[in-house]
Amino acid sequence: MKENNELLEHMYQDSEMATYTIETLLNELKGKDNKILKDLEDILKEYEEFYKSFKKQLKKEKVSLKKTSMM
Repeated sequence: MKENNELLEHMYQDSEMATYTIETLLNELKGKDNKILKDLEDILKEYEEFYKSFKKQLKKEKVSLKKTSMM
C-alpha cells in the first residue's frame, strides 16, 4: 500500500508542476497571436482534473500533502 501512495504522490506532484508550467506559459502568451493557445488551455484542464483527482485520493488515504518545490 505504501508503494501505491508513493506513486500517487509522484503523480500528484507531477500534475501540480505541469499545471504551474502551463499556466506560466499561457500568461507569457497572453495577448499574442499564437496557434497553440487553445491546445494549451485544453491540456491545462486535463492536468487540473488529474491534480484534483490525485489530491482527493491522497486525502482519502490520509497521506499528508507536501508543497511541491518547482525547482
